[in-house]
Parts: sequence; C-alpha cells; structure tokens
Amino acid sequence: MNDYQTLMSALHNAHQDFQRKCQKWKDSEHYRPENIAAVKVQEPMSISMARQDFWDAFNRLFDGKLIPLESRFKINPQSAIDEIIDFLAVDIPAFRCVNYKEFFLEKLKNTKMTPAQEQRLINVFIRLCKTRTMPREFQKWCELVLSFADLDIVDDLMVLSKSSNNYTKTKSKLMMEMIFKDRKEVPNYT
Repeated sequence: MNDYQTLMSALHNAHQDFQRKCQKWKDSEHYRPENIAAVKVQEPMSISMARQDFWDAFNRLFDGKLIPLESRFKINPQSAIDEIIDFLAVDIPAFRCVNYKEFFLEKLKNTKMTPAQEQRLINVFIRLCKTRTMPREFQKWCELVLSFADLDIVDDLMVLSKSSNNYTKTKSKLMMEMIFKDRKEVPNYT
C-alpha cells in the first residue's frame, strides 16, 4: 500500500463519516429548519469532531502530498512522474482527488516518459478497466493511453472486451473505439 492509498482512504472514510453524522443529525427531531431559523441550534460535538477529522485528513493529503507534487511537477516534470503514477494508481473516490487526477492525466499527455513509466501507466489503466466503477476521470485516462497506444494495448483491450464483467467490457470497448478512430496505424480488430 503506497502513501496515497493510505491518505486517500483516510480522507474518503473521514468524509463518509462526516456526511453520515450530518445526515443522522438532520434526520433527527433536534434538527428542524423552522427551529434553526428561530433559534441558533448548536451542532453536536460528534459532528464538529467528524468535521475536524475530515479537514485533518484533507490537509494531510493535499498540503502534505498533492500540492507539493504539483509544484515539483511544474518545476521539473521528470522528477514527479513516478509519484504521479503512484497517485493515479489509487482507485479510491476521495474528496476532490479527481481534480488532481484529471490535471495530471492531461499534463502527462505532453510529458516525455520512459518506456517503463508508460508501461506502469498502461498497467494501471488495464487494472482500472477491470474494476466495477466508471471513474469520472476515465475519459482523461483514455486520452492519455491513446497518446502511446500500440498493438499490445489493443490485444489487452480485446481480451477485456470479452469479459463477463459489463463494466470491464464497456470501458475496454470505449478505449478501443478511441484508438481505432484516432490512431490509423493501429489495425481495427473489430
């Protein structure tokens, strides 16, 4: 488990906990819009603590890792690529992380990478295709992979397109359509 896995998991869990506690309070008899308008209602301590835990987790990830990573990437992209791949490899829907994922995926399209880094990205993408979710940044993933698609990727996607998992089948077919549409040198296997 990399640092990003740990930090994003903590942020996701803290956000979920905060939302659950807020919803529970809003559903209770103590919280009524008409009461709040008439009297300033103090939120329960459990919500205040959950909010603090959420912001602590948010700051550990963003202030401690993502903002410095973005700065390092802007100064010297080569020094940050491997860590960016570590971040992109984590498939946890943590609060606001999709914005950074989309940013990095967009920037990596125009960044020189080693064959090993490209292969790591392809492995992450193939693993992402096998999940039962459709992340918001999937289009950006497709655009990045398209920038270095080759016959091996097409072969991997062909296998995935025959999967019994409908998510896997759909995502791999979407990617193949993009490759076949935009990359004339990759033969159309369909």
